[in-house]
Amino acid sequence: MTPTRKRVLVSAYACGPGRPSEPGVGWNAVREIARDHDVWVLTSLEHRDDIEAVAHESPTLRFVFLDWPWWLSFIKRTRVGFEVQHYCWQIAAYLKARALHAQTGFDVAHHVTVCRYWMPSFLPLLGIPFVWGPVGGGESAPKRFWAGLGLRAALLEAVREVARFIGEHDPLLRLVAKRVSLGVATTRETAARMTNLKVPRLEVYTQVALTESEIATLGACDVPPASERIRFISIGRLVAWKGFHLGLQAFARTEHPTAEYWIVGGGPAERSLKALATRLGVSNRVRFLGQLPRSEVLQTLQQCDVLVHPSLHESGGAVCAEVMAAGRPVICLDLGGPGLQVTPETGIKVPARTPAQVVRELAAAMDTLSRSRETRIAMGEAARARVRERFNTAAMRAQFTRWYQEVAGEWVRPEPAEPVTTAAGLSPLPPSSSSGHARDRAPVVSAVMPTYNKAQWLQAAIDSVLNQTFTEWELIIVDDGSTDSTPDVLARSTDPRIRVHTLPKNVGRAQARNAAIRSARGRYIAICDSDDISAPTRFEEHVAFLDSHPQVGVVSAHLRQLSPHHAARIVFPIDHKSIARRFARGKMGAAHGASMIRAVCFERLGLYCEDLRAAEDFELFRRFSMEYRFETLPQELLLYRNEWGAVPFPVWTENSRAHRYALYRSNCHGRPARVLSFDEFVRRWRTRFFVYTVDSLRFAHFNLRTHVFSSHVLR
Repeated sequence: MTPTRKRVLVSAYACGPGRPSEPGVGWNAVREIARDHDVWVLTSLEHRDDIEAVAHESPTLRFVFLDWPWWLSFIKRTRVGFEVQHYCWQIAAYLKARALHAQTGFDVAHHVTVCRYWMPSFLPLLGIPFVWGPVGGGESAPKRFWAGLGLRAALLEAVREVARFIGEHDPLLRLVAKRVSLGVATTRETAARMTNLKVPRLEVYTQVALTESEIATLGACDVPPASERIRFISIGRLVAWKGFHLGLQAFARTEHPTAEYWIVGGGPAERSLKALATRLGVSNRVRFLGQLPRSEVLQTLQQCDVLVHPSLHESGGAVCAEVMAAGRPVICLDLGGPGLQVTPETGIKVPARTPAQVVRELAAAMDTLSRSRETRIAMGEAARARVRERFNTAAMRAQFTRWYQEVAGEWVRPEPAEPVTTAAGLSPLPPSSSSGHARDRAPVVSAVMPTYNKAQWLQAAIDSVLNQTFTEWELIIVDDGSTDSTPDVLARSTDPRIRVHTLPKNVGRAQARNAAIRSARGRYIAICDSDDISAPTRFEEHVAFLDSHPQVGVVSAHLRQLSPHHAARIVFPIDHKSIARRFARGKMGAAHGASMIRAVCFERLGLYCEDLRAAEDFELFRRFSMEYRFETLPQELLLYRNEWGAVPFPVWTENSRAHRYALYRSNCHGRPARVLSFDEFVRRWRTRFFVYTVDSLRFAHFNLRTHVFSSHVLR
């Protein structure tokens, strides 16, 4: 699908061609956006001359230079901090944006710089789709490392924490955060803090991107010749939070007596670092090269083998991407931007738990790379490939376009490029041998139907899909190790749109459904159960609704119960607010078996929890409801089979454990803390207490109601 050209309004307070840091990030971003879209950029006056000198090169790029509002000019004459200046400028930017929007009618608004999540942009108030980011600022040096930073640096970290706290509790920031269509964080740490601001949808994506010319220049760096001497290098401003003191301590513990450590950069910590090298007895093998021009940095890099980058908090870390482009492996801490850029194939990441542990593991990483030149070369080649694939401006441009399509409801999930193995060790479903031309074109809807020993009802469920008035679908049936005549029923299905996969053993509904979803090609996923019957217009009505409501992620419908004893209508809430309220209370807010879900929801938030043998649908829907809108159509579009009767107590308790774990797991969504496994969760005394007290009372009430009442209606 060819993306449509959009009118994009960009807020880039810091923007300047050829500039380092945030102005360079802003310039690269708006230049790449303008290759595919018509762009209006709100920016400050700081780099106006530089911008006007080159702005004519891109006719689709228009700049609007803003000063402060006249009624705030008195603040400009005072010596206030940058944060206050930027806040006032954002007010002026919103007023100008509102006037521009009335004249132009923008399709999307996008905040690019300043890249701090706790400093608001007011463009969401325009009422159009808004992309916020990539923004950072949520990174901090772990508190256990503060003592080694020195008093001044530790106080600066404390001030940083206070500033973030104040920013996060700004009511205007919280107001606009809830109106963001898509928030993009540069690091996992920032994503966790943006989650606390109730940003509806969130992704993690670094703002680091190199141009093709930069990648070519860095790629021309040759591999150092074989030698007994290995050189480590660190590049950056010499400040405490860069962690160079940790690198020096680790270097002093290495086993390679001829290794050298070169440090490029200047800053206030230079004197203390030189003194530390002397105390450690490695001053004869450590060279402080000072601040160098970029050309000399490249020449110096060609003589070195490995980058050591022990930064304690950094949202970008462009130096890592540049050194990777030069074919050098990276040793870094698993924090911030470097922790996302470096993979096990391109370097070594060290977890940051305590200073002593970091020094010990950094030294071990240095020793590992010192011993094997082949390992260094292999990691360097993998690093070059990763930069060419991921950290370049072309990839950034494609990502921007995808975000704009997504917030506008136009994005279509691409075909899977290569096979993926599921958690159960299963390959995605192979195409049916009878598919023929039906696989030449991706369907709109992928219906997924797991089945286990439901042979008596399976054919009716398949026929209800075959009878759909909407015909652009595929049906993926997963036989979850059935032991009845299910294979015989499936063998009779000859329609080329049906694909069948048989699992060697029963793995549960969650894993079976995930196996189908991973191979689905449609942009919508229809949930089908093998004992239910879909109304002929179900797919047609769901597709029409999702096409016309791009803000909705999941659409469902009412049910009609199908059983020998009952024929009651099962009614769910219709609007998202009521649905979300039911999920928040721990109840099912929408009919899972009558739902159609955008494939992008699974792409962003993951599949069914495979730890669960029951309540996996509740966990998934509750998690999705935190970031996507749900709606329920008022029609009955599914006949739901349910055999009412007494439930054995062991089955009830097992379902109760699953339901409580589903609540716990969905509550952990977006939080950085480790999630307990199902077995760990059920062993907790609190879980056992509630299962055998509160849930036992519910068991008695349920069985009593089953025998007394003849209808079951959700209200």
